[in-house]
Amino acid sequence: MPGRPKLRLSDANADRAGLAACLAMETAVALAALAAGKSAVLIGLLIVGPLCAAGLCSPRATVGLGAYAAGLALVLGVVHGLATADFASRSLVVVVGAGLAIWLAFGRARRESALLQLTEVAEAAQRAILRAIPRRAGPVNLSARYLSASADALIGGDFYDVASTPFGVRAVLGDVRGKGLDAVRLAAVMLRSFREQAYSHASLVDLAREMDRSLSAELAAEDFVTAVVMSFTAHGLELLNCGHPPPLAVTDTDHRWLIPTAVTTPFGLSPDFKVDTFALEPASRVLFYSDGLVESRSPAGDFFPLESAGVPCLRRRSLSDALDTLVDDLVEHAGGNVDDDLALLLAELDARRRP
Repeated sequence: MPGRPKLRLSDANADRAGLAACLAMETAVALAALAAGKSAVLIGLLIVGPLCAAGLCSPRATVGLGAYAAGLALVLGVVHGLATADFASRSLVVVVGAGLAIWLAFGRARRESALLQLTEVAEAAQRAILRAIPRRAGPVNLSARYLSASADALIGGDFYDVASTPFGVRAVLGDVRGKGLDAVRLAAVMLRSFREQAYSHASLVDLAREMDRSLSAELAAEDFVTAVVMSFTAHGLELLNCGHPPPLAVTDTDHRWLIPTAVTTPFGLSPDFKVDTFALEPASRVLFYSDGLVESRSPAGDFFPLESAGVPCLRRRSLSDALDTLVDDLVEHAGGNVDDDLALLLAELDARRRP
């Protein structure tokens, strides 16, 4: 069985900071009570520290702070000679409040532990949906990145996958309309269909039709999926684009958009599939991406300039470095807050191993 979830580094730092603040609060109350003497009995205010700790600190820290508060109440009573019924009632309030704070802290810890376990299960399921792609598939070098706009999820409605089939290296990258669990579900449907059908159909059109048939059975009203389905061939790249942003092809000296000759509607909207063939030079790199890349805005409202800022990134020595730099530039452009999911797939034709 797995061990109990441990505090992450950020949580541990927050726990220490919360404990320090609560200790400072308790100490300040005790000093104020000493200064006021019998003219103003402030013992009851010692309950504030443990109650704050219940929401900020670990149960162990809350226990320590509760004991500290009870000890301060006893010391203040001895110093001021307050052996009276009023002092006893005020001290009892501090002790009961500390006990309540400890109970609340343990309850919060149990809820957080359960939430962490659920999150780990969800992450495992998401990783199964969006599996890691190989660094090389046949004559094609590959690298991919996924950036989720949700802090509570690894993936959303964007997806990609690669398959080495008898008909060549094939890949898909797409974007489900909407967000949340429904988007993840539809992304899983598209990926499952691609993985099942990519090895069975020589034609990209037949493959796309099967994917559209599988998706249509799961769609709700107004749902759709934009995607590119591609196959690397001896002549370059066969590309089927269904309402998706055009890929960007880059060489050492040039770049161009791979724009389809005919507009095809997204999956789920009765698309009329058409395949375009693009010749690629040896060592060409092609970036496939979801619209989170080009629609990301800066704090001033400017879109990310993929053509001017992205092309130099894509020419970096390794595919991994190229995508890391591109993602870093995007996050910096967006002011550190990317508000849409982002899927990136960078493919490079190995000049030594043409299909």
